[in-house]
Amino acid sequence: DAPVTITHNAKGILPANHPLHILGNPSYQPVKDLYNSADVILGIGTEFGETDYDFFFSGEFNLGDATLIRIDIDAAQLTRNIRPDLAICSDANYAIKALLSGLERENSQSNRQGAARTSHVNQALKKLDCPHYQAFLDAILEALPDPILIGDSTQPAYFAAAQYHTTQPRSFASAGTGYGTLGYALPAAFGAKLGQPDRPVVSLNGDGGIQFTINELATAVEAKIPVAVVIWNNEQYAMIAMNFRDAGMEPIACDIYVPDFHKIAEGYGCPTVRVRNLEEFKAALQQSQDTSVPTLIEVMECDFLPSSRMPSKP
Repeated sequence: DAPVTITHNAKGILPANHPLHILGNPSYQPVKDLYNSADVILGIGTEFGETDYDFFFSGEFNLGDATLIRIDIDAAQLTRNIRPDLAICSDANYAIKALLSGLERENSQSNRQGAARTSHVNQALKKLDCPHYQAFLDAILEALPDPILIGDSTQPAYFAAAQYHTTQPRSFASAGTGYGTLGYALPAAFGAKLGQPDRPVVSLNGDGGIQFTINELATAVEAKIPVAVVIWNNEQYAMIAMNFRDAGMEPIACDIYVPDFHKIAEGYGCPTVRVRNLEEFKAALQQSQDTSVPTLIEVMECDFLPSSRMPSKP
């Protein structure tokens, strides 16, 4: 009956409508408060890494006075980042089955509060979520059946860590974890499509990151790998610029030269489209499934975030 928070790599383990699924992560204050008020926290297969628990680097993540139990298959990992009160070295699958067999099910539901606690946090999260990013991410799930989303180091992929909710496991991967790197999403998406040819795959890239690996379009055209290549274009390294401003500094070397992505993609033999609203975006995603090569879909941030070039941190 415990509320459950899910890291990048665990997305899809619980469906979005599960009564115990927290629709966010501890980068957001309501989830931090939930952790701080807990008696016991059970961490399963998690590094307690910065990008899962303090993505916006506020430096406020802590577990309060809670007893921490960690389960991990790697003994050395059990004491990294946060030292537990009890460390259990085990394959997560075996450990969870052993715990379940030892739990007594209550016939009465009267003492259970997990769903109510979860609902309270989720209502608070709705007030903090960036609605433009939420609508953009929801459009992917609305347009495509059971998609795989591969995110690069780009603003909407960062917010997807908390606001994108997959329908099953192994449906989301992002460069924004640990030592993530620019340009990861495009070749990773091609690999995902080769591994799951019957599922639609979306590569979510920024205008900076895509320039590191855009030449991989040649590989995908040769191998006939149909992936929707979405470029979120804000004509800068926006996250780095935001970090500069948050530190009280003027951004340096964040405004980058942005080429004509359509001409580049067309040169490789890929269809392209620029979308200006959610309906056009969903239509482009659907049309991308009717080709045998990648489709480049350019999204100008100014069309989707009209009130501000860069949203503030949650």
